[in-house]
Parts: sequence; structure tokens; C-alpha cells
Amino acid sequence: MADSLLDSLRTQNADVFSIASTQLLKVRLLSQCGQAHRGLSLAMRVAAVAYRSRVMPLLWDAIGAIAEILNDGSEFRAALQLLQAIIPQVRCSP
Repeated sequence: MADSLLDSLRTQNADVFSIASTQLLKVRLLSQCGQAHRGLSLAMRVAAVAYRSRVMPLLWDAIGAIAEILNDGSEFRAALQLLQAIIPQVRCSP
């Protein structure tokens, strides 16, 4: 379902936010299905796109998804360090 939605958004020349938000939806679905490791590279790409296009809410959501995937993989310390690094910036975002 998420793949067909992504394909239709791409053919309609949707904006970056719509496409990346749908990709994050796919990451969350994979995580809920117990296949979080498959969504890691997609979450990293979304974070990179959000950073380049300066869409901060999308970037924070992507970082949260990456931290969730790290938690699912028992990488608790890495997830904690990632979230601690971005929290001061999230609070200061306009």
C-alpha cells in the first residue's frame, strides 16, 4: 500500500514533504511488522532529504524513527545519544 501511494505521489510531482512523510509512514509500518531493520536505510534517506530541504519537523520525525529502529535492535545507548544530541535543537526550532 505504501509503495503504491509513493508511486502515485512521484508521478503527480508531489512536494518533498508529502513524499518523505509517506516514506516515514512506510518506515513506521515496517517497524510495527517486526522488520524495523529494513526501514533503517529509508529513514536515513528521509532524514538526509529533510536536512537538505530544511524541513525541520520532518527531520525530527525521521531522527525519532531512526532512534526507534535502534531501540528495536537493542542499541539503546546509540538511540539515547542520538536523541540527546537533537533535543536542544528541537526545543529551539521556530
